[in-house]
Amino acid sequence: MFSFRTSYRHQRGPSGLVKLTWAFTGAYYIWLGVQSYQRWLELGPGGVPYNVKGWLINLLARPFARFDTRLVAPYNMDDQKPMYGDLGHVSFFSNGDDGPPLPPPRSGTRPDVPSYVIPQRQTTEQAPASMLAKQETFIAAVATDNASLLRHEPSMLEGRTHNALWLAPDEDVSDGGIPLMLRRTKGEFLHPHREGSSHGIFSLTDAARLIGLGWAGPSGTR
Repeated sequence: MFSFRTSYRHQRGPSGLVKLTWAFTGAYYIWLGVQSYQRWLELGPGGVPYNVKGWLINLLARPFARFDTRLVAPYNMDDQKPMYGDLGHVSFFSNGDDGPPLPPPRSGTRPDVPSYVIPQRQTTEQAPASMLAKQETFIAAVATDNASLLRHEPSMLEGRTHNALWLAPDEDVSDGGIPLMLRRTKGEFLHPHREGSSHGIFSLTDAARLIGLGWAGPSGTR
C-alpha cells in the first residue's frame, strides 16, 4: 500500500510596488484621455456627436485615418480612378482659358491642424466673424447663380451645423455618370467651418496643385 502527500504553497499576489505601478499607469492614461477629450471639445461640433461618444468614434477612426496631410499626392491617381472617374485627372482651374485662376503660392507657415480625425479644424489663423459672413454670402451666391446645378442647404457631413453646397436635386447622385466620391456624399461637395476653413471635393489634379501651393491639405479620413 502506497501513501502520498500533496503540498500546497500559497500563491502570492502582485507585490505592493506592482500594484502601485499599475495604479499610477492607469491614472496617467486617464489623465491623457481627459486632456484629449477637452482639446477635442475645443474644436467645436461637427460630423459626430458632440460628446464622449463622438470622441470615442474619433479614436476608433484613427487606425483608418490619414495623417500625411501636407504631402502633395498621398495617393496613387490610377488607384483612385474608380472613386473619381476620368474627371479625377482633369483640372478645372484656368490656364488662360475660361474658369477660375489658381491662387498664388501661400506665404508664411501653414495653420496648425490637430491630429483628430473628426472634426478636422485649424487652431491658428482663424477667420474673424466678418470674414465668416463674407464666406457664407459667397457660397450662397454661387448656389443662386447656378440654381439649375447647385443647392445651398445644411451639411449632412457636418451634422447640419453649417450650410453646404450640394448638387441640385435634379442631378441624380445614384447615376453612374456622377463620380463615386460624390455619390458617397449624396451630392454634398463643399462646406465651411466656424473657424474659417472648409472641406471641398476637387479633382485629384487640382487637389495636388492646391496642396503644393500651400492652400489645402487632404482630409484626415480616407
